[in-house]
Amino acid sequence: MGVDIYGLKPALTSEKPSYPDNFSELSAEERTEYYDKLDKWENQNPGYYFRNNWWHWRPLQMLVGYFNKEYDIGIPKNEIKSLGSNDGKGVSDPEHCVKLAEAFESHASLIESAGYKAVSLNMGHWTFKTVNEHENIVDCLLDDPTKIERLNEKYDTYFLGDAELDGIAYQTSHGTTTDNMRDFALFLQNCNGFAIY
Repeated sequence: MGVDIYGLKPALTSEKPSYPDNFSELSAEERTEYYDKLDKWENQNPGYYFRNNWWHWRPLQMLVGYFNKEYDIGIPKNEIKSLGSNDGKGVSDPEHCVKLAEAFESHASLIESAGYKAVSLNMGHWTFKTVNEHENIVDCLLDDPTKIERLNEKYDTYFLGDAELDGIAYQTSHGTTTDNMRDFALFLQNCNGFAIY
């Protein structure tokens, strides 16, 4: 489950491929052909649509609020608050989106210059790798309250790099990459405001 973010007035280079009326009757090959055309069109029109799952969106959402304060962008509080739900609200002013894009680009560069490619958002949910009964490596949710408390004390809300406690590596459930930040920046540069569904 995730967020589907649409530009309010994106600059489009061509008309979006129309959804076939007889989609259910199309062969698998014809459906693939339609989706390939749609993907190509979306790539050529980066301000039209941006998608993320909630695990990647939450760090971006937090950074929007941070950048809004840090760079005095001026996004109203009700719009910042609306970023946490997918009810058709978002950031309406194109100038705010352009300023956010610049902040995301700059921040992604800073993270990479420090030697990292990802950021983590500590919301109190931690996972670790373990081996299951089939000898497969799987993610397991940490449910030890003492260890959770120690990790929360050790790692701030937003941090770079790996989390470690007693020689064991942990990951937060929410994180995103600098590539995702740049993809969002490209969307912001071209969307002229956006709404989240």
